[in-house]
Amino acid sequence: MFSLLTQKFTDAFSWLSGKAIFSNESMELVFSTVKEGLLDADVPYKIVETFANDIKKELTKLLI
Repeated sequence: MFSLLTQKFTDAFSWLSGKAIFSNESMELVFSTVKEGLLDADVPYKIVETFANDIKKELTKLLI
């Protein structure tokens, strides 16, 4: 379970490395990968959505 989750996080964040600009599209790609990994690890959907929405709010504050 943890190895699958680790792999999903690694995939998501390695995709971002080297990107000069963090766009909405790249943020959505990363979040879909992370959310998929969390759901595959049996984290309840409501917790995954809350987590993703909270992180998106904080990132949006940083990008403005």
